[in-house]
Amino acid sequence: MKKNDEGNDVWSFYFKPLEPLTWIAGQSVRLELPRKMFGIDERRFTITSAPFESHVMITTKLSDSSFKQNLRNLKPDEIINGYAVEGKFVWDKDMRHRLLIAGGIGITPYRSMIAQKIYEKQPLDATLIYSSKAKPAVFEKELLQWQRQDLSFHCHFLISKRLIFNDYATLVPAWLQSKVYISGPSKMVEELSSYLLEFGLSESYLKQDLFTGNLD
Repeated sequence: MKKNDEGNDVWSFYFKPLEPLTWIAGQSVRLELPRKMFGIDERRFTITSAPFESHVMITTKLSDSSFKQNLRNLKPDEIINGYAVEGKFVWDKDMRHRLLIAGGIGITPYRSMIAQKIYEKQPLDATLIYSSKAKPAVFEKELLQWQRQDLSFHCHFLISKRLIFNDYATLVPAWLQSKVYISGPSKMVEELSSYLLEFGLSESYLKQDLFTGNLD
């Protein structure tokens, strides 16, 4: 295991699977950590790395919770359990333009999806609207590099701004015909989803990822 400081209390943790592990970009894994006194504690995290990469990476905002502190203090040779890879927040076969909306740590599934598509040399045909409290945003350098590689991919960073979609709808003029993905804190996802559905987005065009374990 190794770890990387992404800035503003956000860290990425890299694990080497002891057995072959397969997943679809955007899916999550449940991690178990031993408690200091007795028993185990567990949380579910999006797998930030892409399936083609040789490691399992999770990215999370650290806090004072016992789980997050145990995660921070893991030693390089320490072994933990990871299981129950699952999730439907993935890049499906729909050929529509994709509008990817991320709030804070909600960027993690997109990092996996976009990295995999770039690796496969498949056009993204997507617009990312990413709200971050700090600059540079997590993975901003990679995202901008991928934007240069694929002219069908466009990034928009909103720094220290509340994501009110009506203010940014002009970034994606055909958003009603797009496949819309929303990932981030539960309140943000719920509010934006309600707004988009109220203004005419078909429910079948909407995919949601509400973050819980990554935040506490």
